Amino acid sequence: MFPCRRRQFFQGTVDIDAETLNTLESELPGGDDSLFLLKSYLLRLPCKEQRKQVVLKATERWCGMEVETWLLLATVAVLAWVYSRYRHSYWSYRGVPSPPTLPFLGHIHKSFFVNRTLWEYNQENYIAFYNASKCGLYEWFTPLLVIWDPELIKNVFVKDFNYFTDQRDFTGLKTGSKRDEMVLEMLSLKNGAEWKSLRAIMTPTFTSGKIKRMFSLVSDKADALVSFSMKQAAGNSYVDMKNNFERFTMDTIASCAFGIECNSLIDKNAEFPRKAEIVFKISIQTMLKIALCKIMPRLFKLTGLSINPPETDFFIDVVKQTIADRETGKKRGDFLDLLLEARDQSDNLSSKLVMNDISMVAQCLLFIVGGYETTASLLAFSCFLLAKHEDQQQRLREELRGMVAEHGGITYQGIMEAKLLDACLQETLRLYPPAVILERACTKTYKLPDTDLTLKPGDLVQVPIWSIHHDPRHWPDPEVFIPDRFLPENKGNIQPFTHLPFGVGPRNCVAMRFALLEAKVALSKLLLEAELNAAPGHEEVALETANGLLRPKEGVILVLKQCSCSASLPPEVVERGSQGDRDRQLPFSHKQEKQTHTSLSTMGIEVWLLIATVVLLVVAYFTRRRTYWSSRGVPSPPATPIIGHFHKGIFVSKRLWEFFDENYTKFYNSMMFGLYEFNTPALVTWDTEIMRHVFIKDSDHFIDRRDVNMRTGQKRDEVMSEMLSIKKGAEWKSLRSIMTPTFTSGKIKSMFPLVCDKADALVKFSKKQAAGGSCVDMKENFGAYTLDTIASCAFGIECNSLEDNNGEFTAKVKVFFKGGLGTLFKGIFFYWMPRLFKLLNLSLNPPEVDFFIDVVEQAIVSRKAGMKRGDFLDLLIEARDQPDNPNSNHVMTDLAMVSQSVLFIIAGYDTTASLLANSSFLLAKNKVHQQRLRNELQQMIAEHGKITYQGIMEAKFLDACLQESLRLYPPATMIERLCTKSYRLPGTDLIMKPGNLVQFPTWSIHHDPNNWPDPEAFIPDRFMPENKGNIKPFTHLPFGMGPRNCIAMRFALMEAKVALSKLLLEVELEVAPGHEEMVLETVNGLLRPKEGVMLLLKPIKEE
Repeated sequence: MFPCRRRQFFQGTVDIDAETLNTLESELPGGDDSLFLLKSYLLRLPCKEQRKQVVLKATERWCGMEVETWLLLATVAVLAWVYSRYRHSYWSYRGVPSPPTLPFLGHIHKSFFVNRTLWEYNQENYIAFYNASKCGLYEWFTPLLVIWDPELIKNVFVKDFNYFTDQRDFTGLKTGSKRDEMVLEMLSLKNGAEWKSLRAIMTPTFTSGKIKRMFSLVSDKADALVSFSMKQAAGNSYVDMKNNFERFTMDTIASCAFGIECNSLIDKNAEFPRKAEIVFKISIQTMLKIALCKIMPRLFKLTGLSINPPETDFFIDVVKQTIADRETGKKRGDFLDLLLEARDQSDNLSSKLVMNDISMVAQCLLFIVGGYETTASLLAFSCFLLAKHEDQQQRLREELRGMVAEHGGITYQGIMEAKLLDACLQETLRLYPPAVILERACTKTYKLPDTDLTLKPGDLVQVPIWSIHHDPRHWPDPEVFIPDRFLPENKGNIQPFTHLPFGVGPRNCVAMRFALLEAKVALSKLLLEAELNAAPGHEEVALETANGLLRPKEGVILVLKQCSCSASLPPEVVERGSQGDRDRQLPFSHKQEKQTHTSLSTMGIEVWLLIATVVLLVVAYFTRRRTYWSSRGVPSPPATPIIGHFHKGIFVSKRLWEFFDENYTKFYNSMMFGLYEFNTPALVTWDTEIMRHVFIKDSDHFIDRRDVNMRTGQKRDEVMSEMLSIKKGAEWKSLRSIMTPTFTSGKIKSMFPLVCDKADALVKFSKKQAAGGSCVDMKENFGAYTLDTIASCAFGIECNSLEDNNGEFTAKVKVFFKGGLGTLFKGIFFYWMPRLFKLLNLSLNPPEVDFFIDVVEQAIVSRKAGMKRGDFLDLLIEARDQPDNPNSNHVMTDLAMVSQSVLFIIAGYDTTASLLANSSFLLAKNKVHQQRLRNELQQMIAEHGKITYQGIMEAKFLDACLQESLRLYPPATMIERLCTKSYRLPGTDLIMKPGNLVQFPTWSIHHDPNNWPDPEAFIPDRFMPENKGNIKPFTHLPFGMGPRNCIAMRFALMEAKVALSKLLLEVELEVAPGHEEMVLETVNGLLRPKEGVMLLLKPIKEE
């Protein structure tokens, strides 16, 4: 038996009585197939009308159930969006300005997914909200306040530090793994009392006296750096000093923190640097494990996973063994000795509990995190700046020579007294701060001074260091390298809290003295040995952020030349501080800007972090796919994660041509750029030679347009799928060959009387509206005219939309062309989940399409009965029935015929109306051209007696005016083709693959001054016969180009010429006051006036 719900459905909806239902059930093989049951029942009904009524009722019931499901999904989506908007109103409710957010993501896509340009995003907001001194951001739903007022920075980081003692919380990453627990013991990740105790123990480690004890270790590594670099310079033209400085800092840290001599300058594959590189590389895999740990912590622990790689165990073992050796009495004067000494001498009785063995390993690792990359980058940037400013380099070298002469060598005291040396490093840190932001977490409710803003516990506060360091209000000539800013006599001019390379306040970088010592020693020794020059072709340095730290992107390539004075230095120039020769430390506390993200509030954390994991996986996939164009040497504008540039072409389609034009200008010399629509690469080019090959010469490689799948099972969608413009390959070729004869000059001429009748009605109606001096919306009138013309020429219907704007035909067309986000989202839904879409019984096109289907089907039946009107349908039937094409009946089916009639509206309704509106507007603004055209038309009347087909075809200036209007306002702002076979673009090494899209920015090409002198001016003479030879081929593309150009362009121009001619012979056009400019928009991909074209129509006085 069927389930009760199924029985109720068929008995209550289809009116099957119980006895019949039982009989039918017994006949079914499987028993639970509703459609089979319905079919069996229908076969028993004798009357066709009865069957139709049963199907309609059943369909209505089924659709009702599916619509309920769909509306439930839509309701959930709307509620989620409302919730997102509510959470993202946190700052606006408090009067804090905020840049636009993305639903759910907030601004995290700017600070995480595209973190390589994080400082640029901060700079945008810094400029946009500068006078407000702050702005609000969101990481998912977590509010984050960005401040840059020095007084506010002082309060948050110093004066009221007890309200902002913490960094963001990372305790959610406790996995139970020993190596993960060790990492979480780092000072920079500690908060509250634990941080306070640990900082108190570590601070004495970095006093001037303690750092001085490691001076000899640093000096030895600096000597090795100079020796290695000079050896490289002797055998090579250029030296990558970024690479060398990284090896130097690694050797120094290994020696000063772990007591290990890894010699990475000589041996790149040494175990210590190799394992360190793996440990401190934050990969996508690491980020996914972090997200999984936050979403399902219990499962994460049960699986025994660890966030940190197994190589971390190497450092744990090394440091444990080293600690055991030191506790037996061995001393080296390195970082471990200092930590042990600080722990054991602390007045805090619990210090040994705080600084346990795991914590000690963690601080040694922090020594690498804070100092490896940051100090290497500081040295690389400093050398680059000094190489570009040879006067400052020589000035610093003279100071260092004086220091050596005074102290007998490079000593700790000497470099501490070198004022210009310090000033050069400080100015480098200003131009290239190690971390581009500082961050604190609010721990207690706090009211910002001189504001009404109250911060709550958990709110994050950030300071945009890069922007402050480059603010001309704080630093005159901020982009210029001026070390003198930091000389003692000028330091008083520096506004407090505007120089923050090491942070500020109690949580500043604990090891900043050591970092500067290491950099000063290395830079001093290098400059005394070598003269630095930027290598040819490397005069600029590209930047990136990696693991939250700023660094040179592609190395710092320099030329090193031996200094003539270097040989005179004494052999012993280093002051020995203690035995041993190890390395150095540099834990910058800016590792707090790591890319590990905020732990969300406890409520809903698993849900939101599950979403985060999915997003991360998708982003990782799309990021990898997003290298398609860059790997082929094609420039590309910045893409949004996942969607690429899709939002530019769809969600903000009203400004689509501006997006293309912006990149047309940006990449003009490249003649192309690459885009991504989600995962699909699209090449945009305006190279006329490429266009010639794509459109004409090699069009067989680009015969198709993008694939538009509308096979939903709905009849109205099937009709739309049969349109010529959507067809591909052999199907398109066959259909085009049948339709082409329909639009020959002779066939179009046969529809000329129909068009003239509608143009007469247009003129009569417009003059009636203009009576009494009223302004007329000619965009609206031209829309009604083209609709009447198409209805008559395509469907054989007289809809009279000029007189009856609310008639059925007119109303259905307006709904159909309204489009909207609903249509867009249904298209996306069907693209991603076609089976579910079909199960929900949805349609891509609105029900109004059914009206056109019924109308045309009835018209076809009438024509088959012998009725003829000489319209589009007659011409299609005639083309189909030609005996020389035996397959035409299979291609041009009744369904295809309906489809082409609907296409006739889509292609001609809005486009021709916009052409006429734009042309009238331009002629109204250019009275000289209007009168010149009127004179030509009057001459045509004098010659032919009236407006005739031959007469308007011979009117050269009429055609020129329309062509110039089409240049200024092309119907489509871009043209597209799909590559069908692998193809090498001429004049390039670029290979297009099947499925690649090629787009041509029509608007930009039409407005390019290199193609069209004075491109924004209305100059019809460009298109006069005597001037057409001056037009560059493939720079005028209003109807496309090649075999897939607009098949009905002759009809469109004839329709426009007739209407414009009749109108100008009756009235003078003037722009209505207050409507002197025209605003544009794109709807359904077509360009049109946005707010109407308001004109004054003045009757022509008869002479």
